Amino acid sequence: MSKWKNNLDEMQEQKLQRIESGGFWIAYWGLLAVMAFHLFRGGIEAGAAMLPEWALFMFLSVYIVVRCLRGGIWDRRLKANFKTNLIVSLIAGGAMFLFNTILFWKRFPDMPGGAVAGGAVAGIFTAVLCLVILSLCASLLKRKRRKLEEEPEDDE
Repeated sequence: MSKWKNNLDEMQEQKLQRIESGGFWIAYWGLLAVMAFHLFRGGIEAGAAMLPEWALFMFLSVYIVVRCLRGGIWDRRLKANFKTNLIVSLIAGGAMFLFNTILFWKRFPDMPGGAVAGGAVAGIFTAVLCLVILSLCASLLKRKRRKLEEEPEDDE
């Protein structure tokens, strides 16, 4: 028995959950944007100063992935298939290519070829790693969904 009484009806509860969800995603993407801004402004050296923010961001990322996989949830719009995973991985790799190319170019302005090469290595590594992780999560999700479908429903 809960100690606190819920004073909300179902409609209010759903609205509150949507508000909380919106707040979470604003904070999540805002934190990522702030960290990127600090890296652009302060360079790679600013990364060490952002360790607490990075730890919080990674904790939120792992938390949301684990909770969604446990619930058998992937996304509202995207399907858990190889094509979607490949497209998302290429987008992530492209973003990391641009991000790291700019960072390296700021640090070594007289070596634009090196900056592009460094960005390319980071982008390729990110795309491959993202594809592997998304494929692994998709297979875990499919296994969880099969398990949920096999469970007998309790009709009381």
